[in-house]
Amino acid sequence: FAGTYTWALGLYIIYMVVFAGFGAGSGIGLFLHTSPGLQIVMYLLWFHSMFGLASWMSVFYTDVITGTMAAVAALIFSGLVANLVVVQFVQSGPEWLAIVLEAIIPPFALFRALWEAGQYAFLANSTGGQGLSFSNINDRK
Repeated sequence: FAGTYTWALGLYIIYMVVFAGFGAGSGIGLFLHTSPGLQIVMYLLWFHSMFGLASWMSVFYTDVITGTMAAVAALIFSGLVANLVVVQFVQSGPEWLAIVLEAIIPPFALFRALWEAGQYAFLANSTGGQGLSFSNINDRK
């Protein structure tokens, strides 16, 4: 288990460095205005929740290809649904349902984090302020 975890974490860190580096290099406000420390924490928390979900789901699949295809389908489907469902619940409620869905389905949590960071980056671009950071993470605005 430790070897699998270390390998997955190493690949994920490489992927996230490329992802964030490409985003910042392209001038995307979400990566430029969001605190780097907050981005690291956000991406690591998401990795651990996805790794835990993958470990739990691996019990249900005896064939590697079937499990991989089910995981890819679930990831794509949950990402598409997150765009429709999470934003709706965050903007017009009930907020408790959004929180429950984000706790159960890890891609919903990542979508919410990136969506909130994007909202703060948009505000930072238009007002000249700061984006999402540890100091304003509990803002209710």
